[in-house]
Amino acid sequence: SPVSQYSIADAFSDVSNATTALVGVYDELQGDNGYGIRISMYYPYDSDEAIVSGNIDNGRRGIGRYQLLLTNAELANPFRQLYRGVEKANLCIEQIPLMPQYTSGSAADQAHLKRMHGEALALRAQFLFQLILNWGDVPAPLVPAYKQTNLFIPKTNRDSIYDIILADLATAKAL
Repeated sequence: SPVSQYSIADAFSDVSNATTALVGVYDELQGDNGYGIRISMYYPYDSDEAIVSGNIDNGRRGIGRYQLLLTNAELANPFRQLYRGVEKANLCIEQIPLMPQYTSGSAADQAHLKRMHGEALALRAQFLFQLILNWGDVPAPLVPAYKQTNLFIPKTNRDSIYDIILADLATAKAL
């Protein structure tokens, strides 16, 4: 049994491990394929405020000039990273409320887990928002992959996704 792998039961066995799982959701926001470069710097170029220099290429300059090819490497990795964030958030949203400490733990544990549940909802909302901002209608998985019978779900209308985002944020606010 690998010592570097956690089962779902292990990851949500106590407040400390659940906190680590939630940190894993936050991790999908950063890095070159997240808000480190591509989503925050490459995608919004060529507006009234900024323009990317150089000739159009099959990379960041193509994104900034809306001249994309299907082989543009700057699209696939951020897309996958945002969906990894959705998946990790889905696991936290499902599992944190199932933890015994969520309803029968100490007052401090209950408060901490409810806050983390709210954070996971807000993070999923952020990932979904970024996906529809950049790609429009996209698949919107709302349950973890291990519970889905078909991983190739169809696109969801972005207006429906906005409704999901608003509902998640309203629930998160209460938590």
